[in-house]
Formats: sequence, C-alpha cells, structure tokens
Amino acid sequence: MLYKYLVFGSVEVGPNAHQGGQGQGQDRDTEDMDKTQLLAAMSQASVSDDKRHLGTATSLYDVDFQGVMKAFLSRRARLLYGFELRDQVSTLTTTLERFMDYLLQHDVCPEYRDDVLATRNLCRESTSELWDVAEATRRLPGDFNIACSTLFGGYYSENYDGSAEWETDARDENVFVGMNPEEAQQVIHFGVAGAADEPVYKAYAAAVDNGRLLAVDSVQEHAGFQITKIEPPTDECKELYTTTSQHFRPVGRVYAKPWTNPDQQPQDLTTAEKVAPVAPAAKNDEEKNQYVFFVESILQSHLRVGMKVEATIRTLNCGIMFFDDVLNVFPTFDEYVVNELMAGWKAPRPLKGAFDYVESELGGEDGGPENIDEGEIEGEGEGEGEGEGEGRGR
Repeated sequence: MLYKYLVFGSVEVGPNAHQGGQGQGQDRDTEDMDKTQLLAAMSQASVSDDKRHLGTATSLYDVDFQGVMKAFLSRRARLLYGFELRDQVSTLTTTLERFMDYLLQHDVCPEYRDDVLATRNLCRESTSELWDVAEATRRLPGDFNIACSTLFGGYYSENYDGSAEWETDARDENVFVGMNPEEAQQVIHFGVAGAADEPVYKAYAAAVDNGRLLAVDSVQEHAGFQITKIEPPTDECKELYTTTSQHFRPVGRVYAKPWTNPDQQPQDLTTAEKVAPVAPAAKNDEEKNQYVFFVESILQSHLRVGMKVEATIRTLNCGIMFFDDVLNVFPTFDEYVVNELMAGWKAPRPLKGAFDYVESELGGEDGGPENIDEGEIEGEGEGEGEGEGEGRGR
C-alpha cells in the first residue's frame, strides 16, 4: 500500500542502479537472499536527479504531501483495493497515517512539517468518508431514480427480468433483476407525494389525472454534479410511507450544482465554438442549473455536502429530475493532480547512435539485456506496473 502511494507521488520504487535483481543475472544476484532481503532489495525508494533541486526557480516539480494524498485516496485507492470491507479502508488510511507519523517523529523534512501534519490529519479523518463513498458507489442511484429510469427510457429501462425461469431457482445471494413497471410507477407516486415541491407535484398530478404522457425533456450523459444540500424526509413524508405502504422507503431531497470532472475527455467542439467567448451566467440561469433529486433516506446517510457524482441526468416535462448510470462518486476532499497522466509511463531508452546510448555486455541497449519481458521487470518492483514512471506537478 505504501509503495503504491509513493509511486503515485513520483517516487521511484525498485532496485537501485547496479544493485542487481534484474535481467539474466538475476538468479545469481538473489539466490543467497531470504524472502525479507529480496523484498527489501526490490523495493528501494529513490528520487531521480531532476527532483533534487525542488523549490528553486528552475524546478519542474512541487512538493505537496496533502494534494497527492487527497488525489490518491479519492481517485486511485478504491480502484486498487476495491473497498469491499470497511477494514480495507481502515488498513489503508492507518498505514499512510503511520508513514506520516514517521516523517514527523524523525524530522525527515522539517521545512514541510505543516503540510505533513495536515496530511496525517487527513488520513485520520478520511476513513469514514471513504467508506461512505464506496457504499454510495455500490447503492446509488436508489429506488426512486431506478423507477424513473425504468419507466422513462433510462439505463434501467430494459433491465427487468424477474419473470425469467432461472429467477425461480434458489440463490445464495440477492441478484438485482430490475424493477417491474407496476412497482416503478408506485415508487414514483409515493416519492412525488412525499418529497416534491408544489409546482412539481401539481404538474405530475395533472399529467397523471388527465392521461397526459410524461416524457424526458433533457438528457445529460456522463454529467457531473456536486451535492450542495441534503434534506432528509419530513415527518409528513415518513407518515405517508408508514401508514400507506410497508414496502417502500421514504425519500428526501438532494440538491446539487453542475460539476465537471477535470479528468474527463475534452468536449468535441468546432473551431468556432472553441474561440467563442463564454457569457457570464445570469442569476436565473444559475438557478435553472440547480438539480433536485429524490433519494431514499438510507442512501442519504452515505452522502455528504461536497461529494461529487458522475452520472446521466434526465429531466421530465413535469420537472422531476433523476439520475442513473452512476460512473463515479468522489469524496468532499477530492483533488485531481497531473500525476494521473503519468500512470504507466516509462522513460524511453536512448536510440542507438545517440550520445547517451550504451550497449551492455549482455547485448541490450543502455545497459539493459536483450529479450527481457519488461512486464516481468516491472512485476519485480511495484507489482502491477502502474505509475512506475515519474509523476509531474506534485
């Protein structure tokens, strides 16, 4: 865990130069080592020469312990470790916290003491939120949004397969097979009655009473939003659910504003659109860009103001907004650093004939042996080949 964090922060992890442990002579170099010695030899942390003059006018890199930690915990850790169990989250944050304690206790970098201290506190405080993010990622969008998606051509509209023969077989675990249209309609009725404001409620009721078709007015695929306010179900809403139905969960409101993931693919714009000036948004436009979603209270417990979500957002002609096809959930402390761009990057070897080209005794270029599988070499060090190159900017 620690080495993956170090690699993400542009620290090189692997055998030191001329230490051995790679290539055709690997067996001779390591045959007398026990397991502990071999692990220590293959996991040496070092910093390349271009990072030895940090803080100077010509430096290409910044030192940012907290920024790298925020990016690692919010964007890389869940992909690496899954976070299926809360103990997995605790193990990761505790390991990184102890590393920061080591830096503080041994006065390794006194000039960055405040930054290291803030990073240690982040590790202590982030366990609960990271677990909430993992749970929200698995459980969202919730019953109300799934119901809307089922009836109005969303991600779940073709998922229902509850009448299949294999579904009647006994199962060791629950499998989501979608929501049937009748149940979805009831979920929406209860949600609108319990949580919608007056204009949305009247528009929805008029459409249902008059037999007018409800339809999707707008679709924003793979959009992002940041939660700005969470309102749990009111007492009246809870009473409506408890007295009328025992099968559905009361919903509350989640307010959000548009958010753009800095790591998303650039928009496909024409040349004219790229150079066109962007007019400042008016106050009315900002209000129109506010989202109001209905989310079950049990899911609201895993959400926090400031969290970001990537999903597809749809708006009905009666004003109901819902989201589905959830791609990512990010914590409140999420930060994007350019180190993400360097994942998997490897320094190119000099071409034959270049002034820094060196032909090794084994016949390879630049001191490296021929016909060696680079995947095996990378596997000896970091273990999964991600981020072995130098990161930038942090």
